Amino acid sequence: MNVLGFLRRKTSAEQPLVAIDVTPISAGSENGGAKIFVQQLLHGLAARRRHRYLLLTAPWNHESFAGFEAAGMTRLCLDAGNQNVGPLRARERFWSRRRRVGSLRERGVSLLFCPMTDPVHAERGIPTVCTVYDLQHLAYPGFFTAAERATRDGFFRRVAHTASGVVCISEFTRGEAIDRLGLPPERVWSIPLAVQHRLTPPSEDAVRQVRARFGVSDAPYAFYPANGWPHKNHRLLLLGFSQLLAERPEIPIHLVLAGNLLDAGANLQQAVARMGLTQRVHLTGFVSDEELAALWRGAFCLVFPSLYEGFGIPLLEAMQFGTPIVCSRLQSLVEVGGDAARYIDPRRPGDIAAALQELFDNPSVGRELSERGAQRLHRFLPSDMTERYLNVLDEVCSRGVQERMPLVEGVFDDRWIGPVVTVLAGPSQHKRIWDFEIHFPDSLPHSKASVRADFEGRKVRTLRLGRGETSHLQIDVPPAGGWVRLDVTPSFVPRTNGDFRELTVQLVRGQLRESRTSEVVFEV
Repeated sequence: MNVLGFLRRKTSAEQPLVAIDVTPISAGSENGGAKIFVQQLLHGLAARRRHRYLLLTAPWNHESFAGFEAAGMTRLCLDAGNQNVGPLRARERFWSRRRRVGSLRERGVSLLFCPMTDPVHAERGIPTVCTVYDLQHLAYPGFFTAAERATRDGFFRRVAHTASGVVCISEFTRGEAIDRLGLPPERVWSIPLAVQHRLTPPSEDAVRQVRARFGVSDAPYAFYPANGWPHKNHRLLLLGFSQLLAERPEIPIHLVLAGNLLDAGANLQQAVARMGLTQRVHLTGFVSDEELAALWRGAFCLVFPSLYEGFGIPLLEAMQFGTPIVCSRLQSLVEVGGDAARYIDPRRPGDIAAALQELFDNPSVGRELSERGAQRLHRFLPSDMTERYLNVLDEVCSRGVQERMPLVEGVFDDRWIGPVVTVLAGPSQHKRIWDFEIHFPDSLPHSKASVRADFEGRKVRTLRLGRGETSHLQIDVPPAGGWVRLDVTPSFVPRTNGDFRELTVQLVRGQLRESRTSEVVFEV
């Protein structure tokens, strides 16, 4: 018998199995820099081989992660029976997985890692680590629709309740997570993103071709790679650039805006035309990695007037290509840029104009920023980022699960409930009972309502109510705890006073009680 081979197999089998949830990652560019970060981290984790890894994929991205199997990772498509669906709502994905592929515990998973934040596939008894990028919806709620804010609030509630460990991409984000989510500091880490080596240095010929393709030829240009999200502040950048040209019309600087501008694209194009900047401002749309590298190599500077960032990956890319940086004086960007950036107030167009003018009039300033940027890159090495993530995963795995108060989703502040209600109770020494008192108002547009109750994916009971009726729904919860789901039909949308919620019936009272004493231990 090959003793060495036996020992290697035994050691591998004893390594913790870490499930990594990549189901939220789309096939396109909608995830922004987060998708690039996750792919880079996966390569680093696979190379270290400290753990075994199970990638939780979805039908829309399963094949894009096939290459990681050659690196020793295993893939599990959570809805392999339906290859044509798009991303489902978070809780629907949870129950879809439970019905189709069984639990993570059954597969021997020691820890769940959620690099796209939402711990929707968390299971009791399995420690969970989540990466948090930013809490922008709390700082700039007007940049999001009510539905988007509700979705973000939901998955951050799940993070606060479920995660045994939270990794933030900057100290700024860590502080926000502790202050705004009430997370204990001892289970929140800050690990900065790393410089990404996916962009290979282009040839001079490639740079010339790309410059010609996007209409800048030999002109110096300020470069802004960013999707068209409101916080990226494209409109104020155009105002600052217009002010520069008005004050110094002889300066030959152009402006190149690269990225998926989404719904803002048409409006920005119109703004460029109305401001008379068509010959100086170039909107490239989404570009390939090869085109992006060429645009970086040819850029006069990076201009980054963002209103909010959790980190700021373009700053690292600028440093990598020796491009001088002009960026907003935000705490997160100062963490990355240090002394290698010329900082501006992103709300003042004159600041943007003055910074671009300074770099053009004083080339030595740009050279000095480039040199400082090259020196700062050693703070953001992929190997360091990977090692720090591994240390967090190991520490959280050794700590185990820290159970918290029950988690409730789907109940609004005014006691109306949506089509789906989920409640989670953690372990206890004794059996408990969820007692829900549900009322069907006689003013609803339909005559009957149905409430189906599931516990851990198994049907428990169906409650039927007519107009004006109130009834109780009781569900036993074993000492191990578990998820209860209520599916309520039909639903309606009030559409009055701006209320576009999807509503069903009202929850008069929801209590979790001890079976032996009837003591109420939690109330919704």
